Amino acid sequence: MSAPYFAILTAIGEAKLANATALGIPLQLSHLAVGDGNGATPQPDRFQTKLVNEKRRAPLNSLSLDPQNPSQIITEQVIPEEVGGWWIRELGLYDKDGNLCAVANCAPSYKPQLAEGSGRVQVIRMVLIVTSTAAVELKIDPSVVLATRKYVDSQDAAHAAAADPHPQYIIFAAQKVADHEAKADPHPQYAQMAAQKITDHEAKADPHPQYMAGTAGQYVLTAGITPPPGTLACNGGAVSRTQYAKLFAQIGTKYGGGDGAATFNLPNVPDGYALLGGSAAAVGTSVVGAVILHGHGASTDAQGNHSHGASTDAQGSHVHGGATGGGGAHNHGIGSVGSQSSPDGKADPDFIRNYGEGTTLWTNTVGDHVHGIGWDGAHGHNISVAAAGNHAHNVTVAASGNPANYAAGLKVLVCIRY
Repeated sequence: MSAPYFAILTAIGEAKLANATALGIPLQLSHLAVGDGNGATPQPDRFQTKLVNEKRRAPLNSLSLDPQNPSQIITEQVIPEEVGGWWIRELGLYDKDGNLCAVANCAPSYKPQLAEGSGRVQVIRMVLIVTSTAAVELKIDPSVVLATRKYVDSQDAAHAAAADPHPQYIIFAAQKVADHEAKADPHPQYAQMAAQKITDHEAKADPHPQYMAGTAGQYVLTAGITPPPGTLACNGGAVSRTQYAKLFAQIGTKYGGGDGAATFNLPNVPDGYALLGGSAAAVGTSVVGAVILHGHGASTDAQGNHSHGASTDAQGSHVHGGATGGGGAHNHGIGSVGSQSSPDGKADPDFIRNYGEGTTLWTNTVGDHVHGIGWDGAHGHNISVAAAGNHAHNVTVAASGNPANYAAGLKVLVCIRY
């Protein structure tokens, strides 16, 4: 009974193999195709130029001589698990020009695909018996094929057993080194790269941010008028809790809770304030400027019971200016006769005899005139100051200085690292 499943060379394959043997040009087999035979297992025909119903054609994964039988060539193809959904009943071996050189049938086998819920990697193998294996080129393209586990293991074992599994690397490396050393400038890219790096470096506002690296919450003093990179001015302002999360983790709401949700306050260091050392519990508290408690004593010396002499300066001969008011033309009446008395208080008999008793006498009328007031000579006026007894005098010392107790120094901008 003949075997139901077999492989044969097609007429094209026979001619190509004979030509390869005669001319010494190896036959280059490259692809293996599978088909479902339109639902029935076909009989291979040497005059076939294609499969009955091809389902897939792909590069060979392996093309080698059978180590047990040198006249047999083994071809393999690996069908991955995501490919399938059809039956496999026929095989076709093609050369690099697309000619069907060998055809075979096989026991029906369903190739599921992973999307159906069951998948497997399936290896298809066709073995050809030829009179001269030298007429067939055993070469495949490793960039487009899969390999079976057995093939990989065998190749790996052979590789590991070789004394020098990579001889090409030494030749390649030696040539590369020779070419490299022969160049006048074997690294032109380094100069270009360095120049670009320097340009980029110099163009940055802060090319060395790592130099300012530090811990969030550290105070930073700067002689500039703007905070250095990575810091904020200590002005008591409210800033974002998320944007400055590291700083918030360090100081929290010690200097103010901001809006109570999204912000917090920075320390406030007013103009003229100094940073003072303190205990951990005192950090964040402000100290009002003050000097050590003290007083200023002041008094005059007690002088005992005493008096104070005083006098005006002598002014020399002088006058005190003054005058009576003008009375206009007038006379002065002396009185009636008989009313004048002598110095002893009696009536003057001479006056009565000369003028008669009851006669009024008048002075002569004089024109408008004033009467001058004379002066005293050189003199002074004494002034006496009464003694006040033993006593003291109160002295008031006026305050001076600034509202805060400022120390002498140079003002700088106080910042905090975030």
